[in-house]
Amino acid sequence: MKKRHLGTGAASLLIVLGCAGAAQAFSYGTLSVSYDGHTAGQGYGSFYGSGWNGAKLASTLRDTRTGDGQIYAEGNASGNNDYVKVQSSRRADGGSTFATMATKSTTAASGTAGWVGYAKVCLDRSWAKDPCSGQTKGVF
Repeated sequence: MKKRHLGTGAASLLIVLGCAGAAQAFSYGTLSVSYDGHTAGQGYGSFYGSGWNGAKLASTLRDTRTGDGQIYAEGNASGNNDYVKVQSSRRADGGSTFATMATKSTTAASGTAGWVGYAKVCLDRSWAKDPCSGQTKGVF
């Protein structure tokens, strides 16, 4: 069997994510959500399996418009006849800078190894369907 050496970058990523060596992650670059013809917010981060029985979502968000709802990131993953959904904290300050949100997690009834996941950024509209960015796909 051929052995592979993890470079310091990959090992550091696992340490930063706070996971044991078994976790798999994918990052999503800056995604933008629009509402009423204008960018309402943006976000980027990582979505990853957590101890093989759940998922975690780490996100950094920017809410570019005040009064139009709250920006949040959402991760959805499925596999082994199971499904999980996790959402970040909301941001609604109209700030021009990105802010790192608390990492959110959820558990699954089965192991999440090999699951397919999707991450997106949305605008929380209390009275209507939430508009969202396009999704980024990855595998845990």
